[in-house]
Amino acid sequence: MTLLGVYILKRILSMIPTLIGVSLLVFLLMQLIPGTVVEQMLGVEGNSPEAQKQLEEFFGLNQPVIVQYWHWFSGIIVGDFGVSWRSGEAILPTLLNAFMITGEMAILSVIVCVIIGVPLGILAALKPYGLIDNILRILSLAGVSIPVFFQGTLLMLIFSLYFPWAPPVVYQYPWESLSQNLQIMILPAIALGIASSAVVMRMTRSSLLETLGQDFIRTARSKGITETAVIFGHALKNILISVITAVGLEMGQIFGGIVVVEVVFSLPGVGQLIFNSLLQRDFPIVTAGILLVTVVVLIINTIIDLTYKFVDPRIRFD
Repeated sequence: MTLLGVYILKRILSMIPTLIGVSLLVFLLMQLIPGTVVEQMLGVEGNSPEAQKQLEEFFGLNQPVIVQYWHWFSGIIVGDFGVSWRSGEAILPTLLNAFMITGEMAILSVIVCVIIGVPLGILAALKPYGLIDNILRILSLAGVSIPVFFQGTLLMLIFSLYFPWAPPVVYQYPWESLSQNLQIMILPAIALGIASSAVVMRMTRSSLLETLGQDFIRTARSKGITETAVIFGHALKNILISVITAVGLEMGQIFGGIVVVEVVFSLPGVGQLIFNSLLQRDFPIVTAGILLVTVVVLIINTIIDLTYKFVDPRIRFD
């Protein structure tokens, strides 16, 4: 097996204890939430002890917590995510359908993040401590400080009040109607992308400023190489790892913010599904959804690490 294969295998094996820890933590936290699915189904009035006992036995809530966790996790190991307590539908197909929407939003948000963050970071580094740099740093600070849900609400208000336009209410898949799909996804993607682009911009600026002060940059300039070639041909190549790292970290933040954005924009993704299931105390969907998001984030981090080798051939996986 090659060094790359060994490295990938080690990363996969290292995910196992992380997933076990996350699943156990989430499962235990679910037990701390007041109220159960049985109480919601029976209601306050007409709640008989016999009916409550039967439903608790049906859902397995009468068993110790560790036994409940083992029954749930042993099913996850073999690919059985169980069924929803409220709808009775299989959880895995429901999560995968919702994740298609969440994944699309995450990809669009990363594109917005890179398109905004990297060019503005370069622009700020080329004119450090000037008027443009100060304005961009203030904007980046605002982008980091303002909550994502407020940015999303503000975007909806701006476009609805000052521009006679509002996104469609019913979600359409890209293969059904690409134009309507983009109209629905553009504002959530911008809200998530702006928040992440602020961090990427600051990382790009600081890394480029540090690189422009290196000896090899001064040597390139002394040879008469144009400033454009120095920046784009020499400096940017050396900050790619820092930029890729920042984008990879922000992808984790994007998945965290998607829950809020999907609720604000009423998108039927994983975030909206987890939120509604949490309100209904449908804990199997909540735990499986969080576990799925964790797996995706771990895979993304592994892919980001693998890209380092292609950006800088000097990096070795041994």
